[in-house]
Amino acid sequence: MGEVERFDLSFHAQDDSDSSKLNTAQWKTILANHPEIEFVWLQFMLFEGTTRMRMIPAAYFTSMMQKNRNISLSSAYLHALRNDDIAPGAASTGEMYLAPDISTASMNSNESSRVRILANMVNQDHTPRPECIRSKLSNLSDILSHLHGFYLLIGYEIEVVFFRREDNEGAEPFVNHKCSAMTFEMRSLLPMIENIVRGFHEEQVPLEQYHSELAPGQWEFVLAPQQPLTAVDTLVRAREIISRLAEEYGYRATLHPRPFPDNCGTGAHVHLSVNSVGSSSPPPRHNSQTPFSRELSIIFHPSWHFVSP
Repeated sequence: MGEVERFDLSFHAQDDSDSSKLNTAQWKTILANHPEIEFVWLQFMLFEGTTRMRMIPAAYFTSMMQKNRNISLSSAYLHALRNDDIAPGAASTGEMYLAPDISTASMNSNESSRVRILANMVNQDHTPRPECIRSKLSNLSDILSHLHGFYLLIGYEIEVVFFRREDNEGAEPFVNHKCSAMTFEMRSLLPMIENIVRGFHEEQVPLEQYHSELAPGQWEFVLAPQQPLTAVDTLVRAREIISRLAEEYGYRATLHPRPFPDNCGTGAHVHLSVNSVGSSSPPPRHNSQTPFSRELSIIFHPSWHFVSP
């Protein structure tokens, strides 16, 4: 009981709002359809490109939702570097809250006891933190649509390089590799590549096509165009799937911009279209997604890695 009381100190009750009611209703639906869920990974993205999280027992998370509470953490995370040091000159004190967005919930069949949910960064009074990437992107989309009469569609092309693991001596590249082709050595990657495609389908990542690229072990995955927030959610989810399944097959995946000095680097890029609201109906807003959609992050620079170099 004492542990629960101490844990309660890190929460703050929310105001009754349509958003919290929708979150609660969606969470109930998820639990009804997936009673095997035991753990919640409440994730948030930092400016330096990593996904951080707080892990919560599903039973306690349900209590949070019923009481409309948010979990708190130090605002020092906003100034954290990749090595977990705090940026020079930044404050190491302060508090912020994580408000879960249940519409971003995602899980896969191999980890059915675990669900990932993205959180927005908010203040104690539930207003968005100015550093919250997710809120900024959502607000920008609203401004473009409601004040200027157009909306954006964004489609990412992911390029990733796979390495074979060689015991403790590091990663070894592929040798017999061709762009948009299939060699005997590349064929050994097919079980993993096709399982990644299955993972995309299972976690609702819309994939249009995939193929080998120029560098040894390099592959490209072309994602369908979506609204900005949903597109970035999808990008991060796709990268997580690629990383996780590569590890399961004994490979290492990297988004390093140029892992080989004598080969081409990444050509990962984004397609962006500007569409008039009056010419056709814009796609649904991100907050109308069904449960188990995607996760979110900032629009990444190609040199940021989701796997350490």
